Amino acid sequence: MIYKLILFFNLISFALSDYGGGYAGSGFRFGNNAREISLGGSLASEYNSGFNAFSNPAFLYKVNEVEFGSSMFVMSLDRSIQVISVSRALSRRAGTSLSFFKSGTKRISEISYNKDLLNSDLSFSDSYFMLSFGAGKKNFSIGFNLKAYLQSASLGTVGNYDANGIGFDIGLYYKINRRLSLGAKFENIIGSINHKSGVSIPYEEVIPSRYIISVRGVLSRKFTMFLSEEVMEINNDYYFRTNLSGEYALNNFNIPIMIRLGLRQAQWTYIEEYEFKFNPCFGLGLNTTIFSDKVLHIDYAFDYGLEKQGISNLFSLTLEL
Repeated sequence: MIYKLILFFNLISFALSDYGGGYAGSGFRFGNNAREISLGGSLASEYNSGFNAFSNPAFLYKVNEVEFGSSMFVMSLDRSIQVISVSRALSRRAGTSLSFFKSGTKRISEISYNKDLLNSDLSFSDSYFMLSFGAGKKNFSIGFNLKAYLQSASLGTVGNYDANGIGFDIGLYYKINRRLSLGAKFENIIGSINHKSGVSIPYEEVIPSRYIISVRGVLSRKFTMFLSEEVMEINNDYYFRTNLSGEYALNNFNIPIMIRLGLRQAQWTYIEEYEFKFNPCFGLGLNTTIFSDKVLHIDYAFDYGLEKQGISNLFSLTLEL
């Protein structure tokens, strides 16, 4: 029974993430909004309307009124990600956000040890509620996320399974000048999931910490570039990944269109390794006005399936009130 449970979680983790799939929290590392995914995850140094709490909570101090962000990723292999976030200004120098994230898969046929198909399906989901806060001045700000993790699985003939935990992030932002800025997000400085279900022996999983350092450079009024370095700590070892991307504003139409291209390092690299292989990222964005003065952002990212799991089209919406 325990063997089936561990095997199932590992398979699901690898399906939802690239590296560190066998470790806790892997379902959270795919991405949560189309703009950030199409830019290779490099938005820790850029205002990301509707999703600042996820990219870098230090930007919440810039929220003007109220922002609603939502993602619904219906992906290949019956995978899905749902995200909703509500942000609002608390004052001229502070903002807050309440968010929900869920990733998972379903309709996995259960097979016995004898390879017989059983009359039950397996499903799994990772989710969390997140409370965020950010405050700062013109050139510097700081923010944090407090997360409550929930994990659930339907294991067919084995039974149902639930776990919970907590997580804590810190974000920093510094504007050097009008063309150059720095951002950093220290994810899961504190993070763990406690397993106390009756189908397994109680134990605690520590979620690996991930640190993101990002640089934003405004090359012109239409073109912005991003460079970021991710560091993940697993079992006291450090793994690195480099991302490079750019966003170009095409203003030749009545509605501005954003073209996004990026290169994301294919695999995390151990500190003693020097292999650099990159995968392309692509996406589009459209900004328009509805109800006379409300701004609507429609973002799209193309996921071609790095591990041959099939093509997925990812969409996010943000409404600024």
